[in-house]
Amino acid sequence: MPPTAYRIVTLPKLDEEACGNDSEALSLAYTFRDFRLLALKTAPAAFAASYHEERQRSLDQTIERLTNIKATYFVALSCGDSDSSADAAVYEATVEHLLSNDWHGTIVILGPQNESSEPVTARTDPFAAMTVATTEGPGTTPQEQSKLHYHLSGMFVVPTARGSGLGRRLIEVALGKAKADGQRLERDGVCTIIVDEWNEDARRLYEKCGFAVVSKETYVQRPRGLIQGESQSEEHVALRMEYRFSYEGAA
Repeated sequence: MPPTAYRIVTLPKLDEEACGNDSEALSLAYTFRDFRLLALKTAPAAFAASYHEERQRSLDQTIERLTNIKATYFVALSCGDSDSSADAAVYEATVEHLLSNDWHGTIVILGPQNESSEPVTARTDPFAAMTVATTEGPGTTPQEQSKLHYHLSGMFVVPTARGSGLGRRLIEVALGKAKADGQRLERDGVCTIIVDEWNEDARRLYEKCGFAVVSKETYVQRPRGLIQGESQSEEHVALRMEYRFSYEGAA
């Protein structure tokens, strides 16, 4: 049986006001939320959030994620085995197309922020840290400005698609978005990721994509499945990894 081919598409930016009247947009928000819950249930140790916490969040919080201008989501969809273009590009997809096809993986790239901004750590919410509004000083040239800072988050591939190279493709597509921004804005940049030290498979995958470990930090996390209000906790070591790029050398 031939391997499944995957097409990576950019999730369209939803309009928060339209979500109240557009049934397709609302359905996309529900589909996104369901897939995130699947990710948290399937690979709980790979995420800072928990399945229980996510289930308690309202759909409005999902819509906030999908409407934020500093969050770009990519989704992997299966396509016909005969479609040789599946590995070659990132596609724009209609909401109808996203709703009528199974999702096999996803990743979000957050930013850009200025590199001089507060760094993302294992103790912070990356979405909150990387989507706040920033401004540049008046009259600054690209050379005088801080590097663009992006952060990868929420990378997940369903178990049946693992080993196909899909995780690496999702990472490279997200990095391609950052590098394209750098060329357009004439700014060098850095993309970060936080990986638990025990997760050697994830670390090796990011290293294959050009990331390098730059620091470690210890953080405390309440064990998954613990009843809310209980005080037991676990200590973890997280690795901060970086991928740096120059707009002049970006492909």
